[in-house]
Amino acid sequence: MDLLKSRHGGPRSVASALMIEPVLKDEAWCAEVETAVPGDAGVHLWWLGQMGFLLKSHRCRVLLDPYLSDSLTRKYADTDKPHVRMTARVVDPACLRAIDV
Repeated sequence: MDLLKSRHGGPRSVASALMIEPVLKDEAWCAEVETAVPGDAGVHLWWLGQMGFLLKSHRCRVLLDPYLSDSLTRKYADTDKPHVRMTARVVDPACLRAIDV
């Protein structure tokens, strides 16, 4: 596997070097979601990485296509077609609260 140096000098794989890292993760991300207050006709939208999104309106919260584990990375790690995430996991699923759909 091709290796690069991380910001801290240690080796990193090319795949992990190209992975998108979220600005907020886990509890910090959840705190932002909890404190966001959309107006009556508005919505807030958060990208969960991959193809996942959380939409929050003043009435409900909707999760769209959340992929919040590394199960496929582990499953296909030693195959000729490994699964490589595009983004690091944004939020621990246990952190998600009050999801309506």
